[in-house]
Amino acid sequence: MVSESTVSSEANDATLSIPADPSLIDGQYDVRLDAEDTVGRTTTTIEKDAISLTSEVNPDAVGAIGEPVYRAPAGGFVEISTNGEYMLIGGDTNGDGTPTQYFDILYVEEDATMINTRLVGTNVNSSRAYGEGVTSYAHELGADAEPDGVFENVSFQGASTLADFRENVGISPRSTPLQTGRYRLLAGANGQVIIEDGAPTFSSPIGRSNLVLTQPQLEAVNTYVLPPASANEEDVAGSSEEATESNTIAAGERLLIELQATGFTGATGIDLTTDSTPESIPADDIARLLNRPEGVEMDLSTWYYDGAENTESDLRFDGASSGDLYVIPDETTDQWANESQIGENTEIGGLYIVVDTRGEAFSAPSYGDVMEFETRYESPAGERYLYQTVGQGQQPPPFNPAVSPNDGVEHFPYFGDSDTTVSVNSTIEYMEPSIQYGRTTVDDELIVPSESDGQILGSTTMAPGTEATIQFIDQSRPDPELVTIEEVIIEDDRTFTASADFSALDSGDRVTAEFYTAGRLPDNRVVDRRDVRVVDDIDNIANYQITNLTTPVEVQQRSSLGAIEATINNTGELTGQQVVHFSIDGEPIRNESLRLSGNGSATLDLSEQFVTLPVGTYEYTVQTDDDEQTGDLRVTEPASGATITSEDTNTATTSSPLDDNESPNENDGNTDPSGIFGLVGVSGRDVALGAALTGTAHVLGYWA
Repeated sequence: MVSESTVSSEANDATLSIPADPSLIDGQYDVRLDAEDTVGRTTTTIEKDAISLTSEVNPDAVGAIGEPVYRAPAGGFVEISTNGEYMLIGGDTNGDGTPTQYFDILYVEEDATMINTRLVGTNVNSSRAYGEGVTSYAHELGADAEPDGVFENVSFQGASTLADFRENVGISPRSTPLQTGRYRLLAGANGQVIIEDGAPTFSSPIGRSNLVLTQPQLEAVNTYVLPPASANEEDVAGSSEEATESNTIAAGERLLIELQATGFTGATGIDLTTDSTPESIPADDIARLLNRPEGVEMDLSTWYYDGAENTESDLRFDGASSGDLYVIPDETTDQWANESQIGENTEIGGLYIVVDTRGEAFSAPSYGDVMEFETRYESPAGERYLYQTVGQGQQPPPFNPAVSPNDGVEHFPYFGDSDTTVSVNSTIEYMEPSIQYGRTTVDDELIVPSESDGQILGSTTMAPGTEATIQFIDQSRPDPELVTIEEVIIEDDRTFTASADFSALDSGDRVTAEFYTAGRLPDNRVVDRRDVRVVDDIDNIANYQITNLTTPVEVQQRSSLGAIEATINNTGELTGQQVVHFSIDGEPIRNESLRLSGNGSATLDLSEQFVTLPVGTYEYTVQTDDDEQTGDLRVTEPASGATITSEDTNTATTSSPLDDNESPNENDGNTDPSGIFGLVGVSGRDVALGAALTGTAHVLGYWA
């Protein structure tokens, strides 16, 4: 119940007091005050937006029930403390004097009880709705029965049955599950129920509290990955160091889905009423929820792209073993950014769903496909969930609503007429387990140093924490030499580093490396198998050095730049491939991908480029990954034809250089990336000759 609250207006020094109202629960409210000027006959309106009203209950009045307020989402479980023979739930009046539309009498034998708020008021037995040790008059005897058994000492003022008493105070049969709002909890020293100020109460109350049901929330879905193992291998929820948040998962691993949601657990069939929150929830209970017309959907599907052939992924709860699919309740609710959204007494604030992607509960898509896990609370516009109509002394079935799906859309029990479907989702890409080594030849052979403390570097698509083994087999010897690295650990960034004594392997040996993980896939224990190149000097594998660079070079305007040439020597042990860059005055002229064997060499030049630069001296550069050399280019006046000057520039444009992976002869026979010009002042043969012959060709801003 909201206690008396005050709103002040600083500008007018006015104070508005809101009296205590049992119909108001915690929340944000708009307040409007109309003040009439009786002299001038005018009305002034003061509006205060979104004031906060907070429930306060006198702790001294709590007595035998324990807490002033028990706050949890509707549709879930809430545990309350009790210490009295009889307890009354509901039945108090709202602000307009109408009674709360639920009222029952409980006989309590335990110190605490777990209430399934989804089942309260339906035709299930007491233990399913209120837990062991609690007997409900309405659930056990029936509201139209006279007091008997543990209720033999109960009496109703002006009525002989609970049903008659409800009718006398204006409480009708429920049309929906218990909705968001406040429900009074009252403990009594005896079972004498009377009417006071129009509301039911005990003749001798000994304690009072409030059950506040908040609106269910569908907050978020997050995905994590874990190394291969059965789904129920260990408790992996919450802050587990094993789980890594990820948007990719490799075949054979475990997928961990974190679902932040409330308001559905009471409909699953989970029996929290006989025990505390269980360590796990049977997958069949989740399947039961999804098969009921509750408006709750959980789907794993595959994104489809135009023109792509995809294999549909699927997640099957029905009949799934705990080793294939393991569901863990979140009983701490600390995964929520704002725990107050779900109350202090919430038993389950979401689920962790662990999936062994090797198991039968999971249908895998194709490698590279993107899977989406989505959870929806459904509601057709203009409709809401309704129970079947029953008589005054009857209780409706909990999961057989009077409304049918509208075009396949069900009704979530806690949405009103104006609510529509809400959903949360997360995506994750399904990958093939693969290895990328840090040092390889151009033929993808793994490079291994012949050293006692040799090191292997790499990265992988596999989950952090995965344990692997790398074995090296020297096949060039009658009795193969083996080097084994037993424990290779995938780090959080999916990289790995492993060391071993490779000194028994010699340069030139035929060696094979096998990278494998145990238990990933039955027919694919080996993730990567490839040839190995053993080297004596790991720091000199492929080294591109530049020699025979001519400088200075003197060239007339419109002449070939063939005098600019350089010899590239690979001084390393193994074949390499690098891009050789030529530039003039910092502007790229030519990029060529060059593959050289160990100790091999090649000479490159700019004979296909022609200069149209103004007269002057320019610096040119030849560069590889390992070396850089510079020289001088001197441009002189042509022997014939007009001289190009800097004053001839007219809206010069510069085209982009070649891509590092592009050969200079891949542009339709022209070394220029645009297909016309190579760079300001440097052109292909045809353009330069055309300029010389006509004297009018526009060569990238320069007039010849």
